[in-house]
Amino acid sequence: MRGGEKAIMRRQIPVWAAICLIAVVAVSSAMFVWALTSLKVIRGTSFVEYRGDIEIADFKFVSDTAVAVTIRTNVSPTPSCTITVSGAGISGSKSIAAGWASPTTVTIPITGALTSGTITIEITT
Repeated sequence: MRGGEKAIMRRQIPVWAAICLIAVVAVSSAMFVWALTSLKVIRGTSFVEYRGDIEIADFKFVSDTAVAVTIRTNVSPTPSCTITVSGAGISGSKSIAAGWASPTTVTIPITGALTSGTITIEITT
């Protein structure tokens, strides 16, 4: 080295090390979100319970007083059932008659005020 110059060392990490580091960060982030969801810190988590051959394809809040739940089945003719929404400060249910077209979206009126916690959507036949 000449007077006053500093030696600069360049160090490169191998590609496999970079890929492993990215994978560790991704898995850590996923585990952190899972932990927060399990602890009910993240609002809007849900537990969907399946009954028989009817399954819940989707659900969303359409207003402060209603939840739209999309259900589907491979059973023909489709059976009558009751969809119940409960938890996180809200509750509501609606019965539908046999013979509905699959998939179908059912709007369920709810009462209460939504709070943090788990929402359970249950189908009984």
